Amino acid sequence: MQHERLKDGRHNIVLHGVCRARIKEIQEPGESRAYRTAMLQPIDPPNHLPPKMKAARKILQELLHRPMLQRLASVQKVAEWADRKDMPTYAVIELVGAAMLRDENARYHLLACGNPWERAQLVANEIARLEGLVAAADAQGTSRWPKGLSWN
Repeated sequence: MQHERLKDGRHNIVLHGVCRARIKEIQEPGESRAYRTAMLQPIDPPNHLPPKMKAARKILQELLHRPMLQRLASVQKVAEWADRKDMPTYAVIELVGAAMLRDENARYHLLACGNPWERAQLVANEIARLEGLVAAADAQGTSRWPKGLSWN
């Protein structure tokens, strides 16, 4: 769906997936094609319906609506997604995770995790971490800056 070439030669690629899967085998580019292909193994069984996860949704909504985080415009938009009744919780977890997880390892773990409750916990932990960062920055009020300068 989307492709971004990074300065270091790697790529960020957004795919439209049909299921969560593990990579079993990778075929490198060859004479007949200039791209990799992979054999995948689905993580979830066929026709698997994700759980409703009402408790996880409530936790995410409560975190996203905390006053400290609501000061961030990007969090306000993400909170709107979490509040949409027409969007299933598993989709909210994926969207919020994609928008808020910046650490490459955390993003990969979210994608590779087959347990929806664990994915919800990963996203909730990241939201709480972000709130802590905002609170720490807020504690450095301008009155405490030496000569009007920030330590950042």
